[in-house]
Amino acid sequence: VQVLVFSLYTSDIEQLLGLPVALLVTFHIEEKFGFNKHTFGSFAGDTVKGFLVNQVVSGLLNIGMLWTIMWAGPNAWFYLWVFITIFALIMNTLYPIVFAPLFNKFTPLEDGKLKDGIDELIEQTGLDCKNAFMVDGSKQSSHSNAYVAGFFCSKRIVIYDTLVKDLNDDIDMIKAVVGHEI
Repeated sequence: VQVLVFSLYTSDIEQLLGLPVALLVTFHIEEKFGFNKHTFGSFAGDTVKGFLVNQVVSGLLNIGMLWTIMWAGPNAWFYLWVFITIFALIMNTLYPIVFAPLFNKFTPLEDGKLKDGIDELIEQTGLDCKNAFMVDGSKQSSHSNAYVAGFFCSKRIVIYDTLVKDLNDDIDMIKAVVGHEI
């Protein structure tokens, strides 16, 4: 309980201290250059969701580490290494299917030139990934991006809708960005 309370207390302070900077970046700097698409409501919603997800994940991590130390005693360093490695693998596997959808909507790429191009790129690179998604990143920002996330069955390629729009559906240019991410 003490570890969880301490973790909550320190993350509350971190959140409060970081909030003015996040607001400045989002509503002044990003706005100034035309990137911000957040409203105060959507920003607050994402901030609260992010905080709650962080509390759950860090709580599980802290409890797991504490239990490992109490159980392993002098050999805790080795078992902590094993625990943290397994924890990281699990979180990286869960991120694209559990956590990312809390903030954005992911839709599988529709059949067509873009999907065919991405499938061709996957085959060329040898990436073991059959899942390619479009994310509605435009609801938060006009930045263009793509990424590859996940492990095992959750591995996926994610392309921001803004990337497709900004590159005018140029499949070769989109493939270049996705190839960089792979």
